[in-house]
Amino acid sequence: MLRGKVAIIVGALLIAAAVIAGCGGDSEPSITKAEFAKKANAVCLDRVEKRNIALESAYKKETGKYYGESIDPKIEEKIFRAVYLPEMELLAKELSAIGYPGDDDGKAQEFVETLEAANETIAENSDRILLPTTKTPVHQVDELAQANNLASCIII
Repeated sequence: MLRGKVAIIVGALLIAAAVIAGCGGDSEPSITKAEFAKKANAVCLDRVEKRNIALESAYKKETGKYYGESIDPKIEEKIFRAVYLPEMELLAKELSAIGYPGDDDGKAQEFVETLEAANETIAENSDRILLPTTKTPVHQVDELAQANNLASCIII
């Protein structure tokens, strides 16, 4: 009887050890830098296309003009806050959901975190961000996108 209990305990300990060993995590990244770039570029293409369609629609509805044409700055800020920022926030969420590669020295994560920070800064200062002569946080995002082979993620 004692042997049976010992055997059950030993068996349970062996199973527990196997489960713990299996949960130790992989030393391999779940995604490579090249896979991240491919997936991120696809996400960016899709999100930027949706953003541009939404901006075009909002410009037409609010002003009767096409996106990119000169309009009243107050209306432009309204459209910017209603359309542009939510789209860029969705972009950041979709990019972070891809996961970060382990073979890029944290550059993919830096890119997404910079995009998130830019979104926050722009949300707080959109009236000044819209000035064409202002170097914005989006410029930093674009520089990181270019440096990380994410051409589809260049925003401006």
